[in-house]
Amino acid sequence: MSYTPEPWRVESRGGMLGREVHAGLTCVVATVNTTSNTEGNRLANARLIAAAPELLASLAEMVEKYDPDDGYTTDVIERARAAIRKATEAA
Repeated sequence: MSYTPEPWRVESRGGMLGREVHAGLTCVVATVNTTSNTEGNRLANARLIAAAPELLASLAEMVEKYDPDDGYTTDVIERARAAIRKATEAA
């Protein structure tokens, strides 16, 4: 997996006009700034993007440690694998 390292965090962009997701001191990973979204939606979208590295790592670890006797159905694991592929494979 290759993506911008370091914890990602949400910062304001131009007051209430938008949000940016940063990694490190100067790297902008994403900008969430659409006039059709409310500030609450922009913030929620930015937080989801900022959590992506941790979510991906946790999901990959869960799938790696999958045990059919743990209660998860094969369908759930396959959806998790599909999401991991979506995040890690080139378009």
